[in-house]
Amino acid sequence: MRQRIAHADDEHDFIAVRATRAIRQGLGQSTIVRDPDTVSPIVKGRVASNGSADVTAVSNLTSRVSPGRAGGTVSRMGRVVLNEPALVADREPGPIAERLQECMLAALVAHTDARGRVDYARLGRSAEFAAAAEAARALVGARPEALTDRAARLAFWINVYNALARHGIVTLGLRRSVLGVWNFFGRVRYRVGRELFSLDDIEHGILRGNRRRKLPPLRPFAATDPRLPLAVTPPDPRYHFAVSCGAASCPPVGIYRASAVDTQLELATRNFVNQEVVLVGGHVACSRLFKWYRRDFEAAGGLGPFLLHYLDDGPARAALAAGAAPCAVFMPYRWTLL
Repeated sequence: MRQRIAHADDEHDFIAVRATRAIRQGLGQSTIVRDPDTVSPIVKGRVASNGSADVTAVSNLTSRVSPGRAGGTVSRMGRVVLNEPALVADREPGPIAERLQECMLAALVAHTDARGRVDYARLGRSAEFAAAAEAARALVGARPEALTDRAARLAFWINVYNALARHGIVTLGLRRSVLGVWNFFGRVRYRVGRELFSLDDIEHGILRGNRRRKLPPLRPFAATDPRLPLAVTPPDPRYHFAVSCGAASCPPVGIYRASAVDTQLELATRNFVNQEVVLVGGHVACSRLFKWYRRDFEAAGGLGPFLLHYLDDGPARAALAAGAAPCAVFMPYRWTLL
């Protein structure tokens, strides 16, 4: 079968909503960014001079609220906090996140067919999912600031991200793709300790060391944000191959443990790179993760050296070693839910 690829200058990727660059950085004023095609409000917020932002979804200002699945609170477009009220208080965070991900994976496995497709409708009504939702409530009693060890912090937030993504898919009733709902990565949230965290907060604020997002192109945490000290600095780009939003092109997930996280990330990275970096028509073709987050790999020593380190012997590695450009073309990203 011919493999479809896209050239490196293709901009039609990873953007759930197209927005103009109307965010006026440094002016400290409220701004509405609008989609140039639908003229619908995207975000409203105050932009600080340091490039961070206190961004509030316009839809958060409306309040059509209805009860959500498994105790979540769901508005039509506003944020969705999935794990309140608290189950217990003041517990070690690592075991809480491991238990949560263990329950979520058990629920997924119980409702996955022989083709690898998840029946999310049945999953949402299952006892296994109810157990995962109950486990998520324990996060309210966690103390993430106690995670001073880098490995423990990485394992904890990877587990929380993966559980939150699947929890959000079920709660919002998604069946085809996370792009089928407005601002999925900013809407669904867990309360962890005293603070709220969206998928964007966890990925860009914590796992990427508070680096700028694609849209809006701002840092998730301002300098005074109490969540900022939780950021993993410097970031470990291998986390990209451990987190998943449930899409077909996302990496597989597991239960990450502080005592083994380095080995687990090495295996996850090697597995993903050798499946998603191939030679096509004389060009090294890559997953679009390497386009969207290229700066992360360049900051960690360069994209080319990174790929050479993880690629097994074969055509793609030989081409890179001979001087071929790393990721000259990109393969389509399949957002369909598994």
